[in-house]
Amino acid sequence: MTIKIERLATNFQYPEIKKTDYLFGSQQVVGNVLRADGDWRPYLPPTELQRRNGIESSSCFIEAQQHSLATILEEQFNLKDQNYSARFNFIFAQGTPAGGDTLKGAQTFRDYGLIPDTMLPFSDKIKSWEEFNSFKDGYEDQCLFYGKEWRKKWNPKYDIAIQRE
Repeated sequence: MTIKIERLATNFQYPEIKKTDYLFGSQQVVGNVLRADGDWRPYLPPTELQRRNGIESSSCFIEAQQHSLATILEEQFNLKDQNYSARFNFIFAQGTPAGGDTLKGAQTFRDYGLIPDTMLPFSDKIKSWEEFNSFKDGYEDQCLFYGKEWRKKWNPKYDIAIQRE
């Protein structure tokens, strides 16, 4: 009997990690253990569709990080069900139809902040990947302003926990 192993399709792109990037354990990001039991399920944000109208957004590298941050904000500050616009950060992370660099994605949180999904949603009006990767049906100046205001309130940091050799 022969078992055929198929490679799963993925749009994960391994980031370029430079010596100037944070390294896990560097103590550049410090804090306390937030959930000793490790159970974050009560704080998980709403799910998001990454594929709509036959369009694959390839924004999972942004959404995974946004969901992690939203989970922490809910648990620590009681900010319920924060749903951020993946499109907003995807644009600045220079994502491609094949995905994007997770470090560039994380850096967009620091540089541009986050905005509510309602300001720049992946709605049924989006009919192509190019439209997803644009401010179509959004107000760029308002999005940038809101992101900057979010950024004034929050100071997101990130650290690298895994590095391939």
